[in-house]
Amino acid sequence: MMQSEKGKITIKAGQGMTQEITFLSPDIVRCRAWWGDTEPKADTYMSEWEIQDGDETAVDEQENVIRIQGSRVLIEIEKGSGKVSCQTDENVILQEAGKKAGYLELCLEDDILRGLGQQQEALEGYNGKKIELLHKNTSITVPFVISSRGYAVLWNSSSAGIADFTKSKQMSFKAYGGIQTDYLVFLGNPLQVVQRFWELTGPGRMLPKWAFGFWQSKMRYTTQEELLKVAETYREKNYPVDIIVVDFYHWTQMGDFTFDRNDWPDPEGMLERLKQLHIKCMVSVWPHVSTKSVHYEAMKERGFFLKNGSGDSIVFTLFNGDDNGLYDVFSKAAGEFLFQKARGYYLAGAKVWWLDGCEPEVPLDEMDEKQIMTADGPLKERVLAYPLLHARTFYEGQRSIDKNSRVISFARSTFAGAQKYGVCVWSGDVGHDFAALRSQIAAGLSAAVSGLPFWTTDIGGFTGGNPEDEAYRELYIRWFQYGVFCPIFRVHGSRGALNEDDLLYGFSRGENELWSFGKEAEKILVMYDRLRYLLLPYIYTQAHKTTAEGIPMMQPLYLRHEREAACWEIRDQYYFGESLMVCPVVYEGARGREVYFPGEENWYDFWTGECYMPGRRVWIPAGTDRILLFVREHAMLLFKEAEMYTDENRDAVVYAAVYGDTAEGIYYNDDGETYDYEQGDYEEIRLCWQDGTLQTEALNQREQKTDFRLLKGAEITAFISRNIEQKEQI
Repeated sequence: MMQSEKGKITIKAGQGMTQEITFLSPDIVRCRAWWGDTEPKADTYMSEWEIQDGDETAVDEQENVIRIQGSRVLIEIEKGSGKVSCQTDENVILQEAGKKAGYLELCLEDDILRGLGQQQEALEGYNGKKIELLHKNTSITVPFVISSRGYAVLWNSSSAGIADFTKSKQMSFKAYGGIQTDYLVFLGNPLQVVQRFWELTGPGRMLPKWAFGFWQSKMRYTTQEELLKVAETYREKNYPVDIIVVDFYHWTQMGDFTFDRNDWPDPEGMLERLKQLHIKCMVSVWPHVSTKSVHYEAMKERGFFLKNGSGDSIVFTLFNGDDNGLYDVFSKAAGEFLFQKARGYYLAGAKVWWLDGCEPEVPLDEMDEKQIMTADGPLKERVLAYPLLHARTFYEGQRSIDKNSRVISFARSTFAGAQKYGVCVWSGDVGHDFAALRSQIAAGLSAAVSGLPFWTTDIGGFTGGNPEDEAYRELYIRWFQYGVFCPIFRVHGSRGALNEDDLLYGFSRGENELWSFGKEAEKILVMYDRLRYLLLPYIYTQAHKTTAEGIPMMQPLYLRHEREAACWEIRDQYYFGESLMVCPVVYEGARGREVYFPGEENWYDFWTGECYMPGRRVWIPAGTDRILLFVREHAMLLFKEAEMYTDENRDAVVYAAVYGDTAEGIYYNDDGETYDYEQGDYEEIRLCWQDGTLQTEALNQREQKTDFRLLKGAEITAFISRNIEQKEQI
């Protein structure tokens, strides 16, 4: 039996299976199957999966197969088994090998597979491995896999599970406790499928402009006096900074959501002083509530914690030995209650939510031994959505008390659709060596193509690192250089930690500021701090392209050069925006590296202007003070003279640096703080350098306010040097 309506075909296959094929658009097909008489609830945490622009389909029912022809893809379904295959231009791109409730196995050809969220295994690739579909401290799972053969697959499940790549030319997905099989196929080149995934799970929200400045952090500032001294030293030294961070253990008890006034006697005055210094503050907020918290009993009485199968609130022992309840993000009432208790941070002036430990950090390996229940069923079947809904709690909460100020949450885990809630993420508590640095580059690129573009790392690694050690200083410099070209630019870590207890109880015995690593290192670090601010017009424009179009700021080379085999294998150089290629030095003692120049256009050395032809591999020297950067021919970089904080001079001239005999670029700007841009209140200008003149064209109705000046040839390198060189004695 078959039913057909516009864009959706439902078929009763053998063995009690119902197969549903939905053409969400000409290039996105959803394949869903369930067993039994009752249609189960679909998983809609990533998206509602509504038909977008649909597609005209022709259905041809034959004896053993049903053929559904769309404008771009042919779907064939075996009547008896219900197996599905997808074809384009007579070539089978994807074929089911087998499926059952909660399980899918797909046949592949010679596919190269990328994505799957932020995975530390991304550096080595997934072939031959089983990847646990579960958020962990250093891994964020998004079951979205991109193929080199012109498609992507999304396993539509928020359940814990397994992605299995151990069989040759096969991949499979398993969801624990799954009662259906549900996946989407996206057609197109890598950039197209990434954009369509973003659009389907969006919309995106712009982060505040100051989020793209420098974030100063360590584990941890223990007192108000210590934190203010650091902030004021940055201003005294004229080193750019926009955000400073208050990490965990600043509270009386976890879940009290208040400063311990023994160490933070006047947090309101501290936040006011930071405001005077034009420095925003981020405060750590966990989803756990200690049994010692003043809010614990009230939340327990209201049923706002995760429960066991008998309906009793569960207590989890956290890393420090403290017993905590974990609030149930699947209950809107629980989220609203929690935010009402945490809102005091924001009202006092802390403008960034640090959503730490939101995987959630509970013993999920015990899920099969004891049932953990949410308001929407077993946690193991919903766990991937937990950090997404946690971010929703703070997004909706902030907008309820401050409707038009942009929300920004800094989370250790999230899920597809995070762009709706102003989320940026980092790679967790990673190590402090060059191997860890290499892994973070690959993990960040994997995150970028999985719908998590606003991403960063703990510069220098989290676990340890001695600022007095010359070898560690080299690593810190190299990591810092790379960090400049991450979407979020943040230092953090447990410098000087002596043992595990130091990490668990937040004793950061060493400094982690730009002046903490010796005079020579300080000169280099400050130079790159200024470089970040020099590039802010370019960076903010690229952030807008991410928000509006789903084009990641960090782009693996294959995203733009999918036909070049080398681009699928290179994991330590990448595009930063559409025009700049970043090639970090990632080995201890190295004073240069091999660079591959992709595409068909020439490339210009950012520092010297030297030109390199495409399609070549070249070893290029790079001292400790140099990260290798290259600009695509016919591109335009946008500069603004380096400031001490974002938009210190809102009316400053923007410099358009052109590369080649012609060049084009887009400049985007808005107020950087509100959602007024959603109503068209922004400036978007197309700039064109041709025939010796720089021309501008407004792309929206807002009047052009920005003045532009041209830089070309040797003027560019002179401008860069003048703005990042040391202006005072260190």
